[in-house]
Amino acid sequence: MQGTWTMTDSEWEEMIAVDLTGVWKTVKAAVPAMVQAGARS
Repeated sequence: MQGTWTMTDSEWEEMIAVDLTGVWKTVKAAVPAMVQAGARS
């Protein structure tokens, strides 16, 4: 594994897309159904 200081811009953008954007899209898709079902926490 390389340090982040040696990553290219495209490697960084791919890592952010997978690690952050992927999680955000999953939460965005799931939360409306959870709220509708009454699971507000």
